[in-house]
Amino acid sequence: MEIYDQHEQSERVRSWLKDNASAIIAGIVIGLGAIFGYGQWQQHKLRQAHTAAELFERVRAEDASAEAIAAAARQLREEYPGSGFAVLASMAEAAKQAESGNIAGARENLAWAARQADEAALRSLVNLRLARLELAAGKADAALKILDAVGNDGFAAERAELRGDILAALGRRDDARTAYLEAQAAGPANPAALDMKLSEFPSVEGDQA
Repeated sequence: MEIYDQHEQSERVRSWLKDNASAIIAGIVIGLGAIFGYGQWQQHKLRQAHTAAELFERVRAEDASAEAIAAAARQLREEYPGSGFAVLASMAEAAKQAESGNIAGARENLAWAARQADEAALRSLVNLRLARLELAAGKADAALKILDAVGNDGFAAERAELRGDILAALGRRDDARTAYLEAQAAGPANPAALDMKLSEFPSVEGDQA
């Protein structure tokens, strides 16, 4: 099983990051101005925010290599660990690591991002990725425990579908089907893919539409 083996999941994550990264950048910069007021301290913090934003733009670049992403993410974690940029960059680095088979590195970066994420939806997104990583690594029990920390912050369908995948891996077929039906009701990104999963777990009595 591949780490990110469901196209619709990956596309939803990429879309969320693309749509929200600019808002996070603006929020940090504007928020600092409102909190710290005028003077040298304000200017210092604003410069830090702009520098962190510039580093994150290296991660977002379409042609960014794995090495460039890793370098920018490392600098953000070391110099701006409390920023949303560091969390997003660590997620991007983890995705590259997972693709190359570096599961331990991906796990470390996602765990760090989960601890640092202050915004609930972002934290849920990180934990979804971490749970999927653990499932793909053959650690279904660990994946289920992580998934329990995921709220329904815009990811109800993804959460339910991933729960179904985990329960299926644990051999809990009835529970897996129930989770898939919950995902179906929540409006999955790819209904056809979910229907295929449900077809593997038929109900004896059938389900009501």
